[in-house]
Amino acid sequence: MTRRDFLKRLMTGALACGALALGGCDRLRPLEAATATASPTIVPTTTATGTPTPLPTATATATATPSPTATVTPTQTATFSPGDLSHLVTAEMAAFLVQHEILRGDTTRKVAMLTYDDEPYNDDDLNFLLDALQKQNAKATFFFVGRALRYRKATVQRLVDEGHLLACHGYLHDVPLTQLSSAKIEEQFRNFFDDVAEIVPGYRVRFFRAPFGEVDGRVREIAAQWGLQHVLWTDISNGWFENAYKVVERVREGAIILCHMFRYFDLHEAEKMVVGLHERGFTTETVATGISPADCWPAG
Repeated sequence: MTRRDFLKRLMTGALACGALALGGCDRLRPLEAATATASPTIVPTTTATGTPTPLPTATATATATPSPTATVTPTQTATFSPGDLSHLVTAEMAAFLVQHEILRGDTTRKVAMLTYDDEPYNDDDLNFLLDALQKQNAKATFFFVGRALRYRKATVQRLVDEGHLLACHGYLHDVPLTQLSSAKIEEQFRNFFDDVAEIVPGYRVRFFRAPFGEVDGRVREIAAQWGLQHVLWTDISNGWFENAYKVVERVREGAIILCHMFRYFDLHEAEKMVVGLHERGFTTETVATGISPADCWPAG
């Protein structure tokens, strides 16, 4: 090795050690402080006249860091379980529920009840509907098919937390309950109550609408043993079509409006329907508060 090569290597090593010494402080810097955002290199562009576009003047803007806010999540107090029904539902109560099928709400005041049957195609659809109702401070009743509850846990919890009413639409929606044996009808109610107890602990379901609206005395009697009162409807939105909103123009006091959670116009015209009802002087309530006092079991 020549003297020149030896001095060259010695100088290179010294420079490398110096760089390492200077860079060593960054290794002790906390992660959040050491993270740097590289500013993009701005290249001047040429206009059609050949005059370069001047570089923009960089201005330092302070980005405010939002303060964390505590999110309060409502919780359902466990006050009911399906096993309580044996002593909660008396013979007198069951007889009352059978005899008081709800055909219309309270006719002494301008109240309308939006009711949504079946199940949504996805959580986004149900959240879209809940957002619309929340925006207008409206309450609704959701007659859920039981088999869908497990697939919509978060949104079912949300609708309960926001003051809407969760109600039963059977566990399956394949054949009318009137065509099933009493044991099979019992099984559907049992499965529904068990799933609700798991998803929304402590929540007691009190209202029921038979799939297809097909109901008879036997079905009502079995439902009553579960503390369920059957609810029909006075008006249909026909949410497959753009004229779903038309239902708002013809409702009367105590209206129970049949909608569906999966029909496009029932979802996308929901806010418009609520606004229209409010403009006509109607309140939009759940079945629990909107029915006639004469149809309410006196003991609550």
